[in-house]
Amino acid sequence: MRQLQANAGVLVVKDPKPDLRASYLMAIRRSNRRGEAPAGHWVRYSGKNGADLIIRLERTAAPVRESRGPRPPVPMIKGLQQLHEVVAKLAEKDSPLDVSNESRPRAVRILQAIADETERRQYLLEERPGVSGFRVSFYRYSFRGFNFDFREEKEVPPEHVEEETPSRKPLGQHTTGEKNPVPTGRLVLRMKGRSTWADRETCTFVDQLPRMFAELEAQELPEREAHERAEQKLQEEREERHRIRERERTRREEEKRKQRALWEFALAEAHSRWLVDFNRARVRKQALAWREACELRRFATDIRIRSAQNIEKDSQKRMIAWADQIDQEANRIDPLTHEQELDFSIPEHIAPQELDTHMPPGMTARQPPEA
Repeated sequence: MRQLQANAGVLVVKDPKPDLRASYLMAIRRSNRRGEAPAGHWVRYSGKNGADLIIRLERTAAPVRESRGPRPPVPMIKGLQQLHEVVAKLAEKDSPLDVSNESRPRAVRILQAIADETERRQYLLEERPGVSGFRVSFYRYSFRGFNFDFREEKEVPPEHVEEETPSRKPLGQHTTGEKNPVPTGRLVLRMKGRSTWADRETCTFVDQLPRMFAELEAQELPEREAHERAEQKLQEEREERHRIRERERTRREEEKRKQRALWEFALAEAHSRWLVDFNRARVRKQALAWREACELRRFATDIRIRSAQNIEKDSQKRMIAWADQIDQEANRIDPLTHEQELDFSIPEHIAPQELDTHMPPGMTARQPPEA
């Protein structure tokens, strides 16, 4: 670890000899198992079977144990009422479980504790038919499995030979006979090709169960890290797609807001231009009406003058009455007689379609544009 840190996290061993390569690999596994790397880091390597051995100190997505204290113990059951299916088969009298009758209850309790902890960690405990052991398989991040042998240690008892004369020996005793090994009460669990845990003078087998699961956890760690990296990548991709959608939505909303603002501005301009055109038409109509009223009044005056020259009384009355009718018509159409209309008119309601002629191309006053 010191060499890695001194070389900026990369250590290259040029084509090491097999024994040196094996020593490095054992040191790497031991370091990862003990959590000796800095927090958030993991020791990886390439060149296991040949060429240069390249060792790297890399950051890991999986949490690395920061505490160097003892691992939590594996809970032990007090009774044997409910056993795991695999444990129940090993607990049978004719099972291949290689333990003595005296050690069998303790062995079954330990096996059940292993089964409970295996399920809690979401591993799979499987039977190995005809073998005193079991198999633990992963199924969350990979489908690897590891075989375990579980048995009771046996040893040959020391010889106790009484003093006898060289020429005489007890009846039926052979001096060259070998004694059979006897159970010692010490339970042993061996992970095929890897580690062994057993009852020892310094600690019991139960005390070492956390180390066994730490070994399994270390074996699952690369797949878990790969899975978490894949999940993290998927999450980042989902977040990126969400950001893209949000940017597109924001862009559309901004475009819609701008189009709406342009439409509202164009609508106001169209309204102003329509009012100007509307009042222009009004003033021309009023001017024409005023001219017509003036002509009618002049015409009525000429009729009265003409009636004065007529000696017949009846004709005079008819002509004067007609002149009066003409004056009335002149007063009716003369805008000067309607003072309330002599200003800039703004109608209370303007139909939207009337404003379309004043709207920019592609826009209508009847509805705002759709972005």
